[in-house]
This record gives sequence, structure tokens and C-alpha cells, in this order.
Amino acid sequence: MPGLHLLGDARATRNLSNREGIQNWLTVAVKMAGLSLLGFQSWDLPSHLDSGPGVSLTAVLVESHACIETWPEHGVVCLCFYSCKSWNPEPIITYFEHYFGVSEWLAKHLIPRFGPEVPQ
Repeated sequence: MPGLHLLGDARATRNLSNREGIQNWLTVAVKMAGLSLLGFQSWDLPSHLDSGPGVSLTAVLVESHACIETWPEHGVVCLCFYSCKSWNPEPIITYFEHYFGVSEWLAKHLIPRFGPEVPQ
């Protein structure tokens, strides 16, 4: 069964410095996709502006990985969500747009990937 890679950059207005909230969002999104979370690594990224720190968060999944990076000073959030297992991206995209207050997608790509049955 083929996997899927979702890559996106979006203008956003909410939760760009909320590392705990972003980790909770990603936990729910992984469950929505029917995938299995192994663990997180996250960092607050310093900002010289009053917009708060950016966040870089990586989730390691049994099926691959998911990452979010935010730039509050630019009002931008980037998402990388990849699994070698088939999953439906639409609920995750809608949930992402709602949680971060997405006003515009700067880029959004859905790339089919090979899963466990790679052709020989």
C-alpha cells in the first residue's frame, strides 16, 4: 500500500509559540491518521521580536515522521507529515488550518510514496 508525504507552508495567526499545544495537536493528528507515535523532540527557537519563540517539533512514528516549524515573527508555520502507510490527509489539513488559524497556503504538496510493497 503506498504511503503519502504532505508538505506545506502556510501563513498563520494562532499558536505559533505554543510548544505544548503544538505537541498536543500533533499527537491528535497522528491518531487521526491511524499512525503510531514513538516519541517527540522539540525546541523553542529564539526570536528577537515580541512575537514569541518559534517552535521546531519532530515526531518519530512507527511508520516514519512528522515535523512542524513555526516562525511567529513572519506568521508562518511549516508542516511535513510522512508515512509509508496509506492515510487520509484531508482531516489533518482541516485540523491544521483551524488550530493555526491558516489564512493562506504558500505551498502545499501531497506526494505519493512507496510503502512496504516497493516494486522490484
